[in-house]
Amino acid sequence: MDKNQSPDDRAVCFTPRARPQLRIFHGGYGRLEPIDPFRHTAELFAAASGSGGEQSWTFLPYGPFDTEDQLRDRLTECEATKDPLFFTIRDLDTGKACGMAAFMRINEVMGVVEIGHIWMAPCLQRTRAGTEAIFMMMDHVMTDLGYRRLEWKCNAANAVSRSAATRVGFTYEGQKPRYRLVFHPRWRMAGAAAEIRQLAGDR
Repeated sequence: MDKNQSPDDRAVCFTPRARPQLRIFHGGYGRLEPIDPFRHTAELFAAASGSGGEQSWTFLPYGPFDTEDQLRDRLTECEATKDPLFFTIRDLDTGKACGMAAFMRINEVMGVVEIGHIWMAPCLQRTRAGTEAIFMMMDHVMTDLGYRRLEWKCNAANAVSRSAATRVGFTYEGQKPRYRLVFHPRWRMAGAAAEIRQLAGDR
């Protein structure tokens, strides 16, 4: 890049990025695993069957699921897609899969991606494992791949999701039609392990 270019000129010189990887991401408290209907259905169904499980699906376009077969069919659809790229979140304290999240609206040319389809069973909410899972996704696209914009959209009425986005470093940008809010990250990974412990209430 020409050092004599103006900041505005340099800002538009962006090299397209690689797509996010569908692989296992290892953390200290949790693990992201590519979604697998045969391995994950029973665990996710059990996690969703506890107290508050039915309400955890309120702002998603699918769920709750009455049977394991219904959930397995949904996970099979998730496994087959290239965008979104779906992961299961496993809590290493319990060893159980108890959440899901996805990279979606992936635009390698513009360097923009969204984290969405976030579902966490009540047992995963506000835990170090759940917080770390989102951090690992953020770190992969922003640090490993060099994307320049990461988004988190949620229903305006979803106070839990809005709070979670703020906790992991996103800032509010505005409200779009149909009550969807847009956040982008105040990115910082230095001391992430300590932050995850603090943000999750040291659980």
